[in-house]
Order: sequence, then structure tokens, then C-alpha cells
Amino acid sequence: ALFLDDSLFLLSKLRLAQGIVSNVDFDLKQVVKTAVELKSTKIILVHNHPRGVSAPSMHDVAATRRMWNTLTNIGMTLVDHIVVNYDGASSMRNMQLLPDLWGRAGSPLKETEV
Repeated sequence: ALFLDDSLFLLSKLRLAQGIVSNVDFDLKQVVKTAVELKSTKIILVHNHPRGVSAPSMHDVAATRRMWNTLTNIGMTLVDHIVVNYDGASSMRNMQLLPDLWGRAGSPLKETEV
């Protein structure tokens, strides 16, 4: 995860979990604890799909929704969840997989909107 302040300054990048080939679970409490300790207000989740496509799985989407709900309830922002592999990366925000969280079609992540 990438922990940022309100000015989008990178405070820290930390490995929060190590999953198995098929999935990874983020520890919500650990993310919140780390963010509070760092005084981070914005978070970007990043994980890899080492043997698959960079497209997020249904598990990834569900985990993102849980993380978004948790962070929003305590005044923090989940900026994006990015899945990477050898062929590239997929931004859940730019793919508009969760439009109720990050806006409707036609509103991809722009640097000035983070």
C-alpha cells in the first residue's frame, strides 16, 4: 500500500500482506493503524497477479469495497486499487469497476483529482 498525505506526498510504501497465487487479503485494521501512525489521509492499494491477467478479480473488487467503506468512515480516502502483472497494470478507479465509489463513466482518475 502507498500512504499519502493531503498534498499527495508519499509518506511510506509498505507490504501489508502476502497472498497465495489466487488471492490476497488486506488486513483492514493494519491498514488503518499504519495510516493513523503515519498521519496518512490517502491510500492507494497495490498488489500483483503473478500468474494471471492484471484485471481485478471479483475478490479484489469486494476487498476494495470493504477497504473503501472502512477508510471513508474514519475520514480517509482510498484513492485507487491497482493490480499489476508482467503485462501491465489495471486501475480499478480508471476501469470504473466501482462507479458508486469513484464516480460514473467518463470520470477516470486525473492527477488533479486525487
